[in-house]
Amino acid sequence: MYRKRDINREGLNWKLSAGRGDAIIKNRWSLYQGKMGRGNVLSAFGIYEESIDWSLFWSAFGAIGGIIGSAATTIAIIVALWQTRYPYKKKLALSFSDSIRVVNLKSSSLPAVPLQVALKISNCGNRDVYIQQWGIALDNEENIMFVPHLYADQLPQGMREYLYPEFPYYLPVEKTVLLYFDRNAFIDVLLHCQKEKSVCENTKIKIYVSDSTGQVYYKKLSKTVKEICSSSHE
Repeated sequence: MYRKRDINREGLNWKLSAGRGDAIIKNRWSLYQGKMGRGNVLSAFGIYEESIDWSLFWSAFGAIGGIIGSAATTIAIIVALWQTRYPYKKKLALSFSDSIRVVNLKSSSLPAVPLQVALKISNCGNRDVYIQQWGIALDNEENIMFVPHLYADQLPQGMREYLYPEFPYYLPVEKTVLLYFDRNAFIDVLLHCQKEKSVCENTKIKIYVSDSTGQVYYKKLSKTVKEICSSSHE
């Protein structure tokens, strides 16, 4: 006499008898579990064997590579343009001191050098520069050019040439020069400009430098005209 059972697992419906039928059930169920197990592992990562389109994947991968390549090309072009322009860039760094004492230690018989103001010019660019002139930039957009050697007739030639070089002055790349001017004469210029109302007493002094091409560089000082002029003459 046979014993029959209905088995319905995940849509599977088998009618099996005892004995040999039970063994068949076990074998088929194990095979089913194996197949479902692999599917469950893939589906855990959101991947279904039936839905994978490898051509779409490689198309997306190629698009990403194209974007990266375009970005790299753009960066290379920008760098090339920058390198083309950079060697022709002029840049001067200016610093100013309103009280410098020059001392000659080799000979005490030489006349004393009066107090000086000094402008330090450093060529930080990639082009040699010819300095044409320097002086004070006024409030009315006019400039007063300094002619330092006019105040140095009493000095020896070597010292005069060092303190007051002639213009245009050649300044190579990565070189620095100090330009001096008599401090009393500097104050006289400021007092005259203040009297002519071409500069206000509370205005911070602005120094200018121009090169042989007409390009102008500026340095605004921390002191005002009043603060400089309030110091006494020697």
